[in-house]
Amino acid sequence: MSRLLIAAGAALAMLAGPVPAAQAEPSAAASSPVSLGYYPGWIQDELRPADIDYSPWTHIMHFGIYPNPDGSLGWDNMEPEYPAEAIEAAHSAGKQINLVIGSYGVGQRFAGATTAENRSRLVANIVDVTTSHGYDGVEIDWEENMVDSQYIALMRELDDALAEADPELELTTDVITAYVSPETAKTVSAESDWVNVMSYFDGWQQEMSAYRAVIPAEKLAVGIGLYQGGDEGDPYHDVTPQRVAAKTAYATDGGYRGVLSWALQHLDGQDDPRLWPLRAYTGSVPDCPGVSLDLGNYPVLRAGDAGAEVAPAQCLLRESGQYSGAASRVLDEPTVAAVRGFQGEVGLSATGEVDSHTWTALLSAGSTPLLREGDSGAAVARVQRALNAARSAGLTVDGVFGPNTRSAVRGYQSSRGLGVDGIVGPNTWAALQSGK
Repeated sequence: MSRLLIAAGAALAMLAGPVPAAQAEPSAAASSPVSLGYYPGWIQDELRPADIDYSPWTHIMHFGIYPNPDGSLGWDNMEPEYPAEAIEAAHSAGKQINLVIGSYGVGQRFAGATTAENRSRLVANIVDVTTSHGYDGVEIDWEENMVDSQYIALMRELDDALAEADPELELTTDVITAYVSPETAKTVSAESDWVNVMSYFDGWQQEMSAYRAVIPAEKLAVGIGLYQGGDEGDPYHDVTPQRVAAKTAYATDGGYRGVLSWALQHLDGQDDPRLWPLRAYTGSVPDCPGVSLDLGNYPVLRAGDAGAEVAPAQCLLRESGQYSGAASRVLDEPTVAAVRGFQGEVGLSATGEVDSHTWTALLSAGSTPLLREGDSGAAVARVQRALNAARSAGLTVDGVFGPNTRSAVRGYQSSRGLGVDGIVGPNTWAALQSGK
């Protein structure tokens, strides 16, 4: 069984012109997309494993242990109690957790540890630490001071050793174009389940193209860089929910194996809005029955906007038949297309923006019974929401047609040139459902 995950990283090989797709045999069977969240040991005291929201991830990548030049392992970023705590929490959440060996800055240590004299010792130590703690796999992060022949030998021998210990164990490794050529990555990928490209920076599509030229898309995953600081000339790319959503859409549309995100330490808490596109990607967003339509204030939503207020619009668009996606909380391209379709259907300008007119039409859509003071039910609630969107009426959405609702209906009718009687009849319904 092939089990190697290659991650191609931060340094970009800028390529001129289009790159031809790799010619390779298709994989035996498509698997569910992977979403890897990197969890450094140095934040484990601050962000306890039990406090992680696991919904955006299929795998936690526990980072990390370093090789020593003699083939032993150094627990540079881990305390002795860290593995058991992290593994228990990840498994309790139904997620896999893999151990990362290495980091940028330890390439010289790898070079010593992977000589013919020391490599078997290194392999044995990696297998032992993986199986004795109960990790689900290993990732090798050898970046600078790369020795291609030793790297390839390490991957092959470690793949064999892990397969002998447990065929279900995954073997993963990071590669970056500055240190590992696409051709070397292709050699290693022959024994791999899939290949991760850490396309974290501006110019990420060139990085993807470099590996896509020699490795099939179904064996590649797309890197997401969550870091929001650093040098002005070297920023991570994915600092907004819109950019994360663009990466997950790219992965889906291109038939890629999945995405990987460096790192949990760079999130603005577990409510960071950049996690919503990842939750949608893993299918972990709430279904529409769990989404409230009662916002009070219905803001204008534009392409790329992200937040809790986007989900009600997506759910209403699903009810209209224009949208079939998840309530991802991101106004991505499919959602914008659905907005335009709905606007055209009800006679509004197809701008793709969810403005007050579009909210009004979405919220009032449905049956059109005659409603007057004293009535109650779901249709009254639809009118109340629509009036809040159309005129900021400030109504409590309780489904009861009381004096405040009657007054709001009269105000709406007057402002739209309708007969003012406080009753929601055919003309008032028509105005609401056309977004007036």
